[in-house]
Amino acid sequence: ESRAAFVSVLAREWSCKAASSFHRSFLIPVPSWGNVPEVDSEAVPMAPLRRLCSCFFDDGLRSDIREGDLANIRRKWLIHPSVGMRSPTEFERAPDGGAGEVAVYEAYLEAGFRGAIPSLIGEVSSFFGFSPSQLTPLTWRTLMALQVFGELHGFSIGVQEILYSYYFAPLANKDGFYHLRSRDGTPLVEEPSRGVRGNRPFGDGWNSRYVFVKIREPVGYPTSWRTVDVSRPVSFAGEVVAKLVMGIPRRFRWVTFLVSREALRHSRVWGNAVRAPVSVIYDEYQKVKARKRRLSYRLARAALSAGGLSSISSTSAEIMPNRDCDTPDRR
Repeated sequence: ESRAAFVSVLAREWSCKAASSFHRSFLIPVPSWGNVPEVDSEAVPMAPLRRLCSCFFDDGLRSDIREGDLANIRRKWLIHPSVGMRSPTEFERAPDGGAGEVAVYEAYLEAGFRGAIPSLIGEVSSFFGFSPSQLTPLTWRTLMALQVFGELHGFSIGVQEILYSYYFAPLANKDGFYHLRSRDGTPLVEEPSRGVRGNRPFGDGWNSRYVFVKIREPVGYPTSWRTVDVSRPVSFAGEVVAKLVMGIPRRFRWVTFLVSREALRHSRVWGNAVRAPVSVIYDEYQKVKARKRRLSYRLARAALSAGGLSSISSTSAEIMPNRDCDTPDRR
């Protein structure tokens, strides 16, 4: 009995030491990711970001996307066969991707992702030290719109311009995610107002549909998930460009235009270069929108007509279930 008690004490001591060592391992500071130009002398000094590695995330949701769904996803979103894509296994969650893999939510595809991490998203992820897959779909959409806008108008929009007009904050209802917030209520690019079609394009369940994508380009950001301090760093180094952006007509700053197929075709987000003036691209976008509106109107009218005929037929059947049998009686 004494030997058993001694062994039990040793086991408890070893377990405590191992647990202590395990928890200390998560307090190792994460090194800086990527080289971001220093702010100029007019910038408000930014507190150093405390980058702490943390794996204490909620396991998150298992992806609803299975291996058999990948072909449809590739076809729907025009993903090139050279893009490495796989569905998570039964026990994998979004933070669990393999080497050189990042979780890509289907909502990212809806926003315009086609296989390569947009350079502005990569720059932001490198600056803060988190994985691109820790950004919400609306943040992806906004950053992609900013990149496209800069390319169409010849502006250099980077981290400093973003931090002048926006700040990042942890997402309250989903652990491990960060989203972009306008600093003073005047964002550089604008989403439609509430109630307008196109606003809030992603439902609440977006984090249950994701795949793992192999990143081919050299990256300066981590692919594993991390908890980082994103507490409102501000820099006036981006003020000049931000004010130039705000001077551009509002119609060219709509996110719905900037992430449209017509605009993305002229952007490095899709691996292309600007081949036409922004006014020409915008006119093309408006024409496509008008065609879609006319088509929707015709389909709605056809549906109403079909519904009306169906309703009349069913009503007639209820009132006169058998006209042929009723006719002799009336005679």
